[in-house]
Amino acid sequence: MERAPDAEDGRVAWVRLTPTGADLAERAVRATASAQHEPFRALPTDAAETATAALREVSAAVRDR
Repeated sequence: MERAPDAEDGRVAWVRLTPTGADLAERAVRATASAQHEPFRALPTDAAETATAALREVSAAVRDR
């Protein structure tokens, strides 16, 4: 990451990913997506969809506590 002061507002600092950071973030997103997809690969489509919907409900219930 890089930090840079805002030219117009001294209270503000802009933060952005470096090219190396952007590459790392992209690899992390792809790895996470693959890891989440893998357990469902062997299931029939309807079972995977049912399980996904159930997990979304559980996630929403935990998040809304």
